[in-house]
Amino acid sequence: MDTTRHSGVAIYYPQDLQDALLLARKRPEAVLMAGGTYLAMSGTWTRFQGPIITLQRVSELSRIIRTERYLEIGAMVSQGHLSTVARAVLPPLLTRALLLAAPPTVRWNATMGGNLTIPDRSLGISPALILLDAVVEIRTSTRSRWIPVSAIRNQQGFSLLHEDEILTRIRIPRVPWTHTHLFSATPPHRMDRPLTLYGLARSEGSLLEEIRWAFHTRHPLPIRMADLEGLLSGQRLPLPEREMTRTLDEAEALIAQEQYGLSPHEQRQALHLLHTFLLNVSYA
Repeated sequence: MDTTRHSGVAIYYPQDLQDALLLARKRPEAVLMAGGTYLAMSGTWTRFQGPIITLQRVSELSRIIRTERYLEIGAMVSQGHLSTVARAVLPPLLTRALLLAAPPTVRWNATMGGNLTIPDRSLGISPALILLDAVVEIRTSTRSRWIPVSAIRNQQGFSLLHEDEILTRIRIPRVPWTHTHLFSATPPHRMDRPLTLYGLARSEGSLLEEIRWAFHTRHPLPIRMADLEGLLSGQRLPLPEREMTRTLDEAEALIAQEQYGLSPHEQRQALHLLHTFLLNVSYA
């Protein structure tokens, strides 16, 4: 295993996954580094005293596997690679989320695993993966477990991964959706105030079999409205005006909750995005 030093910080370069897992167990104070974009953009790199375990040379984490039932993405696959070279095998919602999540200059360094495991909040890819029922493999040197993407963080948005755990794979069920939408009202050059709606629906003829949506905001977790989704699933299309109005009224009460920290203007924008999504599903 190679080791270097940068500004006094020890950087370890494990050559395979087992080496990385053993090192994470021996050095629980170390920070795992994937693409390094979060460390660089947040300024953490200049303040950090180390050590760092970089996963750049762990080839097992850079694989993409497709079966009849699921798509599996290694944690070190870059968002740029997924949104271009591997685009043909992705669910459309994930492709759109990747293109929105970061500018091209960042996208090729930012990794899928890094996006999901920054310490204090969900980023823009998480809502798409949650709606797609994605699960992730979490491994240590002695055990592994699969958990939903939604279970990576606590209610305050902080990562629940233990110090010796590494997120290794993301698995997305290959389930068809007839409606895929992403609408954003994020102000230009204000990625610190995101406001985006991710939406999926499946219909058969005039029957809305299932509908899902999530908001990505400055709240540390995606905002889901599962109860409202359940009330709309099974309805006939186009959605009756009374159902549309009831859904928007209840959504308005939910997003106005103080915990989400949305301004009145952001709340109105969020409702407009939801209304647009429901209209698109109704009249597509």
